[in-house]
Amino acid sequence: MRKSSNRLQSSDYEIELPVNPSIKSKNIQVVEDKERNLVILRVYGEIEEPSEYIDEISRLNQLSNQYDIIEITLNSPGGSLNTAVDLASIINNFNYVITIGKGEVASAAFMLWTMGDIKVVTDYSMYMAHRESYGMYGKTSEHKYAADVFGSVYEELFEECFSDILTEKEALIADRSEAWVSYKDLVNRDGIISYDEYVQPKNPYTVAEYYITDDGKLLMFDTSIQAYRTVEIEFGDEIITDMTEYLYGIDSLTELPKPKKTKKPKKKSKKKDEE
Repeated sequence: MRKSSNRLQSSDYEIELPVNPSIKSKNIQVVEDKERNLVILRVYGEIEEPSEYIDEISRLNQLSNQYDIIEITLNSPGGSLNTAVDLASIINNFNYVITIGKGEVASAAFMLWTMGDIKVVTDYSMYMAHRESYGMYGKTSEHKYAADVFGSVYEELFEECFSDILTEKEALIADRSEAWVSYKDLVNRDGIISYDEYVQPKNPYTVAEYYITDDGKLLMFDTSIQAYRTVEIEFGDEIITDMTEYLYGIDSLTELPKPKKTKKPKKKSKKKDEE
């Protein structure tokens, strides 16, 4: 059986059939960026239930076994906590997470944004945190037990996501209502940078050479992902640790002096060895 198409053809003419307006594009997209050697996850608009993103979640899970780095862009008012938790469980499989907030980043979307090892804010973006809400049908006793369990789980999740980001005042507001924070406030907090800093890193070393710091740390610039990595030799095996935080100036290594180029040891002459 031949597959149906939205284009009718003949030797004399072509007819474009209208696209079915009931079929909407997904607002969660997973893209494999081979050039930068990372995975891109885009979340735009309201986050719906997991059943809406079966293919996307499956693809993200597959790519988490192939790549070390994921870049997540969020412009969303939030939505399903079930989907957010499902995505978070896969995002944790990556060794390094970069999150970028654009426009409105609220509720479940804000929670996902907090997962970044480097968290990026764009101009005019706004962020909102709040405690859980839910609705259900059933008996009063069922409501009571459900609320107790749901509140306990969400309290733990809320603490894990926001304890290092929100101020004490903002956390108190979020506990009772909605706490909104602007990009101007967040960009001055630990581990958070502006978009300009993200695309133009602070550390200017862009040559694919080896460097060594005064305390003996050996660094190299990995051009495949445009990031610094430490290099250690142990029992003949090369151990590589990601140094992207160093590249963006939010790691303690930035307090060290500018790395010096390593010098190859001079070979001893055969004459001296013979003597």
